[in-house]
Amino acid sequence: MDYTSFQYFHPRKPQQKIPPTLLHIYERLEWNLQIKKNGTNNMIFISPEKEIHFRASAQDLVHSAWQPSRNSKKVLESLPSYWYVFNAELLHSKGTGTRDTNYIFDMYVCGSKKLDDVTQQDRATMLLELFADKIQDETGYYYILNDNTWIAKNLKIGFKSIWKDIQDNVEDEGVVLKDPNAPLNFPGNCMVKSRKYHKNSSW
Repeated sequence: MDYTSFQYFHPRKPQQKIPPTLLHIYERLEWNLQIKKNGTNNMIFISPEKEIHFRASAQDLVHSAWQPSRNSKKVLESLPSYWYVFNAELLHSKGTGTRDTNYIFDMYVCGSKKLDDVTQQDRATMLLELFADKIQDETGYYYILNDNTWIAKNLKIGFKSIWKDIQDNVEDEGVVLKDPNAPLNFPGNCMVKSRKYHKNSSW
């Protein structure tokens, strides 16, 4: 279906929480794991004219504590002249040390086409292909397009080791596990989350 004007999307979020002792079950099911960053959900809408709308997820609100810099918009403005919609985690105001940075982990519209029927694995592939020529570096968990724009990796093995590895990084809030075969409009439970213990976290 075509997407031809700004229309807000409510982000798809995992509702079910699991303890980290169950991560191996989803690894055997061949689900994808993405690192959940300690930030604020950010919906990103880009028009063919390169007008960019950034919206907090709860009520289609403009972010009150963040004004995007030129560099945080630079990669997004370089896309072909179509509509694009991304879901990201904005790292800026939660005391992790990283600011003005979007960690993109999903795509809802590509080339002015809604991706309702596209699986999570295929959306991740499309997202990576879209920015392939912009990748400057990478870590084990995400690609770096520039200092202010990162793309989450789909991780498929070593869930227990990954969980241990992120424990001391305040920027990492936990993990999200996603059914790679579930389309965006899947009505059932296709995502679960596991978070590191923090007495003040509600995620």
